[in-house]
Amino acid sequence: MANYCWNSAVLSGDKAALDEIQERFSKYEEFDYFIKFGDYVLKKETPISTKDYYSYGTKWWEFQIERTDISLTISGDSAWSPPLELLRQISEVYNVTIEGEYAESGMDFAGFFTCENGNLNDNEMTYFEYQLELDREWAINEVIDNLLDREWPINEDDYPQLTQQEKEYIKEQLKQRA
Repeated sequence: MANYCWNSAVLSGDKAALDEIQERFSKYEEFDYFIKFGDYVLKKETPISTKDYYSYGTKWWEFQIERTDISLTISGDSAWSPPLELLRQISEVYNVTIEGEYAESGMDFAGFFTCENGNLNDNEMTYFEYQLELDREWAINEVIDNLLDREWPINEDDYPQLTQQEKEYIKEQLKQRA
């Protein structure tokens, strides 16, 4: 059983390119392998071998599409890792810009990425660092709740992503809630 990796990618560019990408993505159910689907989306004349399941970053992607006049958002779960290679190549083939994020808490990784002209800029981090980026206050409260549940104190070396002031706040909260 695969670990589920949540993904969200916002594509922007020429309306005709976005229309074609949306049309090709609508055919996903017609393919028995993600690799074949990726080849179709990318208009590849020489398909990649179906034995190389992860050539596009994942083995499958269960996605939903939202569309506006200026953007196409594709989001949903994939197997183990994000489909970054497929998205990178889409940015090149269709000359679109892609911004997105992904998160896989079970394997403790997440990140933010951009793709433009076939170039991928992937800012991967731990899942906790990702949570800090999204909502620092919420992530710190999660640390407090987790430490209360486990009844073990925070050590100075724990959570290197936190400032000293945040660690002191956590210690104080643990004392108050004990």
